[in-house]
Amino acid sequence: MADPSPSSFGTHANALLRKNLTYQRKHIWTNVRLILVPLFLCLILLAIQHMLDALMKGVSDMTGDCKSNADLSGGICPIPNPPMLPAMLQIPQHELRSVKINFLPYKDLPDKSCRGTMG
Repeated sequence: MADPSPSSFGTHANALLRKNLTYQRKHIWTNVRLILVPLFLCLILLAIQHMLDALMKGVSDMTGDCKSNADLSGGICPIPNPPMLPAMLQIPQHELRSVKINFLPYKDLPDKSCRGTMG
């Protein structure tokens, strides 16, 4: 009869490795699909990209005249007067900034005297 003492970590690891290898050998086509499907999708996207590039090259004449290009190739001409982008961080004027008063719980606000001195 086998030894009733608990088996070691190495025995457990060896059994788990053999079990996983057997499982992976039985499900080899699942592993192949896991590799080939994303590769196939990337190849389809690459083919679509090349097809669209060839189509766009045939549609627009790249002579440098931006006024004669079709609307499909609108990304190649510079914009003469681009619109100004709005400010990402809008800081209020010094007269309108928050100051420390009695009923606000914030202790890190400046005193009311700082409104006039900009500091």
